[in-house]
Amino acid sequence: MIANDAALEHNYDRAEEILSKGKKRNISTAYTTITPESAAESDFAERGWVDEDGDDIEVDSDDIAEAHENDDANPVITAVVNKAIRWLKDHGAYETSSSSFDPGVWYSTPYEVSDYSTGEERQEDFFLRNFTKVEEERIFDEFTKKRR
Repeated sequence: MIANDAALEHNYDRAEEILSKGKKRNISTAYTTITPESAAESDFAERGWVDEDGDDIEVDSDDIAEAHENDDANPVITAVVNKAIRWLKDHGAYETSSSSFDPGVWYSTPYEVSDYSTGEERQEDFFLRNFTKVEEERIFDEFTKKRR
């Protein structure tokens, strides 16, 4: 990985520049709602996208330098993973779609009451886009580490 090579040489600005020329990593958000009526029919009330394009997960030279300062041999990957984990936790991700890693695993919030007058509950699902398989697997491992 060329960006990682630059980071290992303490050229964090160059690593950021190389990384930014690739596909933008982002996290898309979908939602699901259930009502007492839809639950009685074993169905969802509504499903859709909150943000199909997703929020960009942008790593800068400071993120890469911080990962490298912690004696990481892959500071660029670690910086990407750390930023994605922080985003997921900040958005309330609670569980994964699978108990073991597979590319494409997604992250979900618990169902929470969104309208007390109707009993409607809402959950959000977060999908990683344009992350490498290695990044996805490390995100999964870090996310599930405390739950094992």
